[in-house]
Amino acid sequence: MFFVLLVALILMLWRIGLELPFAVITVGLILLTYLGMARINSESGLFLNLPRWQPVGVMLVMMGAVAMGPKAILIVSLLSVVFTVGAWECFMPFFMNGLRICTNLEVKPGRVGVSAMGTYIVGILIAVPVILYVNYNFGANRDGVFQWSTASDELPSYIYHPADKAVTEMNNEASLSKSEVMTSWERLDVRNWKPQPRFYAAVTAGIALVLVVSFCRLRFPWWPLHPVMFMVWGTRQMATLSFSFFVGWVIKVAMTRFAGNKSYQAAKVFFIGIIAGDLLGGMGFMVISIIHHLITGDTPKSMPILPGVI
Repeated sequence: MFFVLLVALILMLWRIGLELPFAVITVGLILLTYLGMARINSESGLFLNLPRWQPVGVMLVMMGAVAMGPKAILIVSLLSVVFTVGAWECFMPFFMNGLRICTNLEVKPGRVGVSAMGTYIVGILIAVPVILYVNYNFGANRDGVFQWSTASDELPSYIYHPADKAVTEMNNEASLSKSEVMTSWERLDVRNWKPQPRFYAAVTAGIALVLVVSFCRLRFPWWPLHPVMFMVWGTRQMATLSFSFFVGWVIKVAMTRFAGNKSYQAAKVFFIGIIAGDLLGGMGFMVISIIHHLITGDTPKSMPILPGVI
């Protein structure tokens, strides 16, 4: 089913005007983002992260605007905004955690897959009509709550910025007409590519660092670094959450060394209770907001559980 739907998505993109090779590359980069997010979550426990690159950016700096062409840039920009610009809520990490919980409870993955698919379909059937109804009847930016999705310099404009910049540059270089008439094979010809000078150096360095650190982590028990660090550093989410993870690591190491593994396992229950209490507090604000709205009719204030992270 996965491969059938994958091929169907690629053919749909090809049908609307995206060259077949670019459709394959774009879908591959989207899947790579989701796989990376799931791996980060599974390996480190990091529950909120956002990659600082998008498929359209990777393809532009890899082959250049002339080789891609304005239409491909615009289509890939739209796909990037829809699929990966908010990847902190992609489905795969949630599904991986669900499978792990079921494995711990000795529930067979095949049985989980069937029930999960049914739940997912029901969720889609409920969510899509509700979102369309709310947006069309109340607006996406009601009372300024969702400014990130409607501000002129934010999310919607992301679709057009790369194409607008690329067309301007090609006009200045008198290469726009050449780009518009290129065939798919000409676009794949590396002789027509104009990559950014630092792109291949950065990619090579990144791959080398991940491979070396991964090798050392598997070979040497004393090795302190995890390759996941190269996938999360420099993000706003890590700037907010890193100190909390550091404190958790210090507590874990201290308890394991001085109190033993048994005490550490017992303490985990206490810290899980702290997390549950924090989430319960957030739920309490939601209930209070609903009651406040029903009584006064006013829009309640937003109470984010993780302020400043998203």
